[in-house]
Amino acid sequence: MSKRCALLGIALIVLFGALPFILTMVAVTIAQPFGCSTSADGPHPCIILGHDFAMLMYTLANSFFFIVFTIPIAGVALIIWLVVWLVIHN
Repeated sequence: MSKRCALLGIALIVLFGALPFILTMVAVTIAQPFGCSTSADGPHPCIILGHDFAMLMYTLANSFFFIVFTIPIAGVALIIWLVVWLVIHN
């Protein structure tokens, strides 16, 4: 396994762990200029360019709660990935 492949694996694992946070930030960044609410109390009307994206914004904004699952999975995957890399290179 090359160093480039190892780094790509690490990057993908970290991306997987951070994905709920990234999706939440995308939702907030898109919703705020249009005056849309991203609260957890249900979807509110969110009209962007003539279309209602309320459910999409609600889903993306609340995907943050999946970080409870993705961080531990990514942590275990990272440890396994590093152990495999060390075994192959030593």
